[in-house]
Amino acid sequence: MNRLRLTSLMMVAAAATLGIATGCSSSSSKSGTGGAGGGVVGQGGKTGTAGATGTAGAGGSTGTGGALGGSTGTAGAAGGSTGAAGGSTGVAGAAGGATGTAGAAGGSTGTGGAAGGATGTAGAAGGGGAGGAAVTTLLVDHDNSDNNNDPTDPTATPSPSDTLFTARLTAEHIPFKTFVVPNVSNPTTPAFSDLMPYSTVVWYTADVISDLITASQQNTLDNWLGVGGKTLLVFSQSLFYDIGSGGTWTTPSANTFLTNDVGAAGWVWDVDSFVNGQDATVEDETYSITGAAGTAFAGLQFTIISDTPINSTADVVNPGTGTVPLVTALVDPTDAMANTATPVVVLHTVGTSKVLYVGVPVEDIQGAPTNTSAEFIHAALKSLALVP
Repeated sequence: MNRLRLTSLMMVAAAATLGIATGCSSSSSKSGTGGAGGGVVGQGGKTGTAGATGTAGAGGSTGTGGALGGSTGTAGAAGGSTGAAGGSTGVAGAAGGATGTAGAAGGSTGTGGAAGGATGTAGAAGGGGAGGAAVTTLLVDHDNSDNNNDPTDPTATPSPSDTLFTARLTAEHIPFKTFVVPNVSNPTTPAFSDLMPYSTVVWYTADVISDLITASQQNTLDNWLGVGGKTLLVFSQSLFYDIGSGGTWTTPSANTFLTNDVGAAGWVWDVDSFVNGQDATVEDETYSITGAAGTAFAGLQFTIISDTPINSTADVVNPGTGTVPLVTALVDPTDAMANTATPVVVLHTVGTSKVLYVGVPVEDIQGAPTNTSAEFIHAALKSLALVP
C-alpha cells in the first residue's frame, strides 16, 4: 500500500511537470502574430489540449494572432490550451488597372489606368493620340459671290469658284483655312496679321472685274512676301484690267505689285486673237492654252469653254527678268495680225518668296478631250513644290 501511494504521487508530480502548452503561429501575407506561451504549470495536471486554429486573415491584411493559452489547471485538470494559429496567407491585391484609353486625335495624352490593389501592378498609361497636320495655307475667297455678301451666313450658296478651290485643295491633301473677303467697296482685308501664320496664300477672284486686289491689299501682300519663304497663287483673269490701267505690252504702268511681285514687264487685258483674217477679243470666247516645255505643265493642253460656268476672258503677261512662262495662249498681244504663244500663267521669284499668276478662268476648263481643271491646279501647285 505505501509503495503504491508513493508511486501514484510520483506519477502525478511528473504529469504536472509535463503540463506546459506552447502557442503556434502560421504565416500570412503579412505573418500573423504567434500565439502566446502556454499556461503556467498546473499542479498535478495532465498536458493541456492544443488551442483551435486561428481564423484566416482577410484578403491581404495581417492574420489575427492566436489567443493565449489556458490558465494554470487545478490539480488533475488539463493545462491551458494552445494559442490559436496565426491567420493564413493574405489574398493578393487586385490586379492593376487596364491600359488607359488612347489619347484623342490631335496628340492629347490618354488617360492612365487606375492604380492596382495593395500588391497589384498599376495600369499602364494610355498611348498618345495621333497629331493633326499643321495648317500652312490660307484660301482667300474674293469672288464677291453669295457668301461674300455676308461671310457669317452659313447657309450661303457656294459659287463654282468656292466649290472648285476647296475641293482641289482637299483632294491634294493640303490643310487650309478660308478667309472670305466681304463684298464691300475698296476692301482692306485680310490684314497682315491674318496672313502671317501662313506660308502659302491662294487668292481667287473668279470673274469679278473691280476691287480685285486693292491698294491696301497689295501693300499687305507685298509686306508679307517680303518676310521671305512665302508662296502666293493668284487666280484672277481680270487683274490687269482692274489695276493695270495705263500699261501696255511693252510698257508697264507704275503699279509696283504687278511689276515687282507678279514680275510683269508689260501686259494686255482681254487680249485679242487673230482669227479668220482679223483680230477679235477672246472675251466670252472658247480658246485653248498649252503648258510650256520644261515645266510642271509640260505636255498638258486645256480648253477654256466660253462663259461656262463663269464669264471668260484672258489677261496676258509680258514676263520681266526672272519671270518664267508656264502656260501660253495663241493670241496677238501687239495687234500684229498674227498669233504667238503668249504667257497667261507666269512664275516670279521675289527674294526667297514666289508668286504664281494665272490670267485665265480655270473654272471654265472642262477637260475631255483636253486636260481638266484638276490637272491644271495640280500642275500649278507642283510648280511651287506644294505637291509632289
